[in-house]
Amino acid sequence: ATTLLVLSAGLGFGTYTLLFLVIPVIYMLGFFQFSHIRSYRPERVVWRDIVHFFSDRRNMSAQPYLAGSGAFHFLDTLVPPLVALALLGSAVNVGVYSSLLAVFSAGCVLALAMVRTEQNRVPILVGASVLLVAFTAFVGIDFSITAFVLYSIALGVLNPIISVSAHVIDLQTMESIGRERSDFYATMLLRDFSLWVWRVVIALIFLAITAVGVEGQDLLSVGLYLTAGALLLRLIGAMVLVRSTVK
Repeated sequence: ATTLLVLSAGLGFGTYTLLFLVIPVIYMLGFFQFSHIRSYRPERVVWRDIVHFFSDRRNMSAQPYLAGSGAFHFLDTLVPPLVALALLGSAVNVGVYSSLLAVFSAGCVLALAMVRTEQNRVPILVGASVLLVAFTAFVGIDFSITAFVLYSIALGVLNPIISVSAHVIDLQTMESIGRERSDFYATMLLRDFSLWVWRVVIALIFLAITAVGVEGQDLLSVGLYLTAGALLLRLIGAMVLVRSTVK
């Protein structure tokens, strides 16, 4: 994507022209792989699955984690790129910066694989989440290129750690939502439905903030505070799930 941005700007087509021309073609190439997918006909989602979703105690325990995850998914997609664009000045600069950060994050994942174990997974998740909450809020307060670079370094180190450690908890939420002996397809649908609901909730909250006249840097700072809050809620939800599993 960064290469397409640079080429498009350099050839005078406009920054995003090649990106929007090439990316759809790349996606459509995936159609040729459908024939290699094994045939799978999922069981129908029955009313008992819906009742279980709204009434099961384990599912209620999973909702704080899903709320934080859904809110973070929405805000993390929206706010950091806008902050990067505001501070770095152009989409090309953001693309180059993001590419370097992605390489750095990949190295962090490989390093983490050598030290992470089942025993230290939860302490690593807690420590990394708390630090990332602090760095995210710090950018909202300072809102400078220096703060953003520090945040980016922290993000490159901590976000892979959080993602790897949270993967097991994500699987646990599917197990808690799913009805015993029901098809896994219903479980995935209900989990995604819950995440969608919480994404809509945080999107409406963010829209309401813009409606009252908050804009520009102030709006981005509020978005960063909300992102930090979503991370904290996800951590609290993860701890609730871990404790409920121990019990």
